[in-house]
Amino acid sequence: MTQPLNLTAETVTEAAAGPQPTLVTSTAINCLEVDGAWQALCRHDGANVTAKRAASCLVVPAPGDTVLLSLVDGTAFVLAVLDRAEPSQPVQLAPGAHVTLSAETVTVEAASELQFRAPTVGITSEFLRLVGKRAAHVFSRVTEALGHLTTSADRIDTAATLVSTKAKDRTTVVSETETEKLGTLMQTVDGTATLTSHSTVILAQEDVRMDGKRIITG
Repeated sequence: MTQPLNLTAETVTEAAAGPQPTLVTSTAINCLEVDGAWQALCRHDGANVTAKRAASCLVVPAPGDTVLLSLVDGTAFVLAVLDRAEPSQPVQLAPGAHVTLSAETVTVEAASELQFRAPTVGITSEFLRLVGKRAAHVFSRVTEALGHLTTSADRIDTAATLVSTKAKDRTTVVSETETEKLGTLMQTVDGTATLTSHSTVILAQEDVRMDGKRIITG
């Protein structure tokens, strides 16, 4: 259980008697990553100062940025990035920082482009909706495990070197015309092959061959 914080005159006096931080503005020269955390090399009063990142400062200073430093007991901390030397410079979060956004509604808007780069990207949702005018998917390999897939489109074009389909049962319904243009057609049916139509026309430029133990017509 969290204990209540009791502030008395004595505790306030003891805290005031301790080391007092000095807040100064400085110019960042460079940032170096040390043991998974970055340290900023800053210029202050004509001298170089190495400052650690304060836990509240998530933005990595870029060279030339104006930063707020806290100096206490010979240790410097970067509290915040006050001004960017290049406003168009991308904002980089501190390496090793874990950022969690938790809110009722989160909206991310980009004027031109939004990019995600990571070795692994995971999205978990009870309902996922993607809406756009155009989409391009470029993958070396895709694996899908779906309970039920429904596709509705005005037109579907598929181009591939090899298309393999394996199913326990398959039903294709074409209300008007199905057209196939093949180089060679080979069909192997283990059980019974049935063709039912109002009229059946078979055209061959040369031979039509039927081979079986029994051929029944009529």
